[in-house]
Amino acid sequence: MYNVLVTAPIEPEGLDLLRGHPDINMSVAKDWSPETAPQYLQDVHGLLLRHPALPREIIDQAPNLKVAAWFGVGTDLIDVDALTARGIPLLISTGANSQAVAEHTMALMLAMAKNLRTAQASLENGDWRWRHQHETSDLSGRIMLILGFGHIGRVVAGLCTAFSMRVVAYSRSITQSPIPGVEMTQDFRSVLPRADFISLHLPHTPKTHHILTAEDFARMKKGTFLINTGRGELLNEALLLEALDNGTLGGVGLDVFEQEPPDPDSPLFNHPRSFYTPHDAAITHQSLVNMSTLSAQNIIDGLEGRFDETMLVNRQALSK
Repeated sequence: MYNVLVTAPIEPEGLDLLRGHPDINMSVAKDWSPETAPQYLQDVHGLLLRHPALPREIIDQAPNLKVAAWFGVGTDLIDVDALTARGIPLLISTGANSQAVAEHTMALMLAMAKNLRTAQASLENGDWRWRHQHETSDLSGRIMLILGFGHIGRVVAGLCTAFSMRVVAYSRSITQSPIPGVEMTQDFRSVLPRADFISLHLPHTPKTHHILTAEDFARMKKGTFLINTGRGELLNEALLLEALDNGTLGGVGLDVFEQEPPDPDSPLFNHPRSFYTPHDAAITHQSLVNMSTLSAQNIIDGLEGRFDETMLVNRQALSK
């Protein structure tokens, strides 16, 4: 019998999967935190993380841990090296929220292209004549540069092509696009001068931290639209504000921020060409159910010695 701990409630569909397995005894932590975690971990074989923080100190408190699964995809706050050193595979919910994040990306793109913030404010202020200022644009025929071509980036590419956009995707490893009509590049900076839209779908690593520099903004054409539904640390918000003020950026659409929650007094929030949401792109009913069932299935498969390579973060752990 395996003991599986879920660190916070997940959707019933995932809990039912675990409860229904004859060899699993499942429990849900009532008050999971770094301080309370040790009391739960002595006899745990499978750990389903609803909150991503899993430092080495907590891992060391779980002597019988065999597999960990994260209810999501970003592993920034999980000590993957500590898990690997112990031979503990970490599985993520690959693809579970791709459609949700991609659709949210398109929503921010359309909001910027159609200048919905100013349009609504103008109408609320009784300025019907704003419609004659021609401050909106179409997506069709525009060039979208996608930085990061994993599951989410590919869905975004497909949606963009449905809008008749021209898509260029940056990837360090993929040279042939699985999406018809998408141009691949390993040098995104060479594309900046011709991109109308730029969308970020990269993980946050030391190499991607503040990936767009002041020099990169200087390469962009005036009025470029920038969307970030990846990680807040990918962008320097001071440079974003400067690029908005000088017209390099025609708009920014942000679902993620350098500091979360962000300062409500940030000048970004007051800029008429900024659009923002509270890091909720991935949080739709459908995506939560998907992540719930997928992370639960990853626990079951991992305990039974089956590992989907597309979900496995640290393949080296299997050799331990």
